[in-house]
Amino acid sequence: QPPASSLSLHHSGQSGRSSARELKRTKIFVLSGLLIVLFATVSSAETVDFDSHVGNITRAIEEATGARYTTEVQMKIESTTTIVPILKRELQKDPQIQGSDEEELDSLANDASRAVIAKVSKIDGIVYLVKDNIEKKRAEYGIDESDMGKLYMYYICHEFVHAWQEQHCGIFETLNKRRTEMNVLPAASVIEGHAEYITGKVAKNLGFSDIYEKLAEKHALPGEEYDFEKEERYLTYGKGKAFVVHVFNEGGNEWLMKALKKR
Repeated sequence: QPPASSLSLHHSGQSGRSSARELKRTKIFVLSGLLIVLFATVSSAETVDFDSHVGNITRAIEEATGARYTTEVQMKIESTTTIVPILKRELQKDPQIQGSDEEELDSLANDASRAVIAKVSKIDGIVYLVKDNIEKKRAEYGIDESDMGKLYMYYICHEFVHAWQEQHCGIFETLNKRRTEMNVLPAASVIEGHAEYITGKVAKNLGFSDIYEKLAEKHALPGEEYDFEKEERYLTYGKGKAFVVHVFNEGGNEWLMKALKKR
């Protein structure tokens, strides 16, 4: 998260990326648990039938991938305030963030809380959705409030694919072994590309293809002006999906699984 989930929580833009602090920020996403970084009213969230969405999406992902979840995936809805201690707990256990003091951890977690839309926790495997940020994204993309349920379906599906990837392919271990940004990016592109590929198939089956395509457009091309975060999202979501489609066309699910499990 997806995306998503958007591959890093990099906030520095174009300069200063070599500093230790900014390098840590760059890796919050990929090394602390998959997040969709796509910058969505509480009232809207309260009208969404989450139980129904989770059940339907879980079954559709299993059908699309050809493999069942090994354990049931739980989901929780958080706010930008309540997600902070969850993010901080993960940062404390991240080997790439070790040595940070409490003030820096608080700062990193607070920064992340304003950007994270959804994530799979590498600690407890729970999918967390941040309702405030989902509403911001809805407004930013001009999505009607009547389509809020579809927007949630997209984010839930993308993150539930990541949960499936972790159960079957151990993606957190893969990402944790990648110690530099350049080493992380290829693996992250396969992981995010696969999540987008499967989410697209589920979207057709469950009727949220219009929202999926609208968000996919945002991942297809980098902006006219250089922006590191947008560029990284383009490479992981947009180009990552294109690569995954190519791999699948050449070798089917067998090749896809090999790509996802590659250390």
